[in-house]
Amino acid sequence: MANSTDSFDRRANHLLRSIRLCGGCVPLHRLQLQFSAKVIQTLLDKELVQVQNTGRGFLLEIAEDL
Repeated sequence: MANSTDSFDRRANHLLRSIRLCGGCVPLHRLQLQFSAKVIQTLLDKELVQVQNTGRGFLLEIAEDL
């Protein structure tokens, strides 16, 4: 089971790096094709990222306290 946890952690870290490379925020609909909802939800639960409603869609962005 440690192998699947390591894989999950790698995907979560990859998502954080991807958001940082995109300037700190990225449209949520773009990420849903590349990352599972579980990875996104885990980062939200750990308060590493936050969702912003722009009125035209949702952005996933790095939490400001990081």
